[in-house]
Amino acid sequence: MKKTIFFLTLLTLIVSSCTTKSKSKYELGSRNNKERFKSGYFETLATDDYPSTTIIRKNNLQIEIYETGIDTFSIKWEGLFKYKLKQINPKNNLDNQEYTMQIKEIGGFKYQFVGSMGKSNFEVNGTVIKVANLKDSLEFEKSLR
Repeated sequence: MKKTIFFLTLLTLIVSSCTTKSKSKYELGSRNNKERFKSGYFETLATDDYPSTTIIRKNNLQIEIYETGIDTFSIKWEGLFKYKLKQINPKNNLDNQEYTMQIKEIGGFKYQFVGSMGKSNFEVNGTVIKVANLKDSLEFEKSLR
């Protein structure tokens, strides 16, 4: 009887340790969350034409940090897969144009987009990756201090 109880206890411990998932404190949330790209910290992938950009997005505000500076945009979502950006403090007429961003493909915590400026036919393609939620990244930054 003691051997049976010992064996069942051991078996229970082994099975429970195999099926328990450890969760990171800084998970990005559910991949099924349709609004997961509306706020958080993001990175664009660098291409031959454009360097990587850090994006901080919350509510109707988007801040983009480049190698050469920082731009702030108002963001207006027109659904889950389309949004428009308008620079808050434009430096010239070109910066005064509205950008239309269309999400074309989603894979986990990244998306492919096509962006256009104003009424021009010029389009840019790119990839954006969500690297952290706003709340989690602020907690992470505090833990580093």
